[in-house]
Amino acid sequence: MERSTPDERLGIQSIELGFHILKVLAQHGRPMMLKDLAAQAGMEVPRADPRAAQAAQHRAADAAPARRLDELARQPGLYALSGYGARGLVWSALAAELLASALEGDPAPLERDLLEAVDPARFVLRPAGKTAVRE
Repeated sequence: MERSTPDERLGIQSIELGFHILKVLAQHGRPMMLKDLAAQAGMEVPRADPRAAQAAQHRAADAAPARRLDELARQPGLYALSGYGARGLVWSALAAELLASALEGDPAPLERDLLEAVDPARFVLRPAGKTAVRE
């Protein structure tokens, strides 16, 4: 099989380039900074365009803050069930059922207001230092 020239490699999507990066990592034998890995793999180190970063900052500053849970940005495919403490025996089964229904596209086993009450993102909407108080 003929090896591609560096100009023919279009990016990390290239299987050949991916194997080359793995080979460099294996030969190095310990973690590397990205710029060092790129240099040893014969790749150009990408540079961030300062204008793009500045534009992103302006967009973030101009964006209206979320006021409801359904307005918050979420990371698709990221789920965590943790932090139950002494109530784990009770809450873990409910959390597992909520997660399973979300993954399968089934209706949630709780009403909307109860779902919002256990949504971890509720802490993002609360002012800092403010905790829920029951009356």
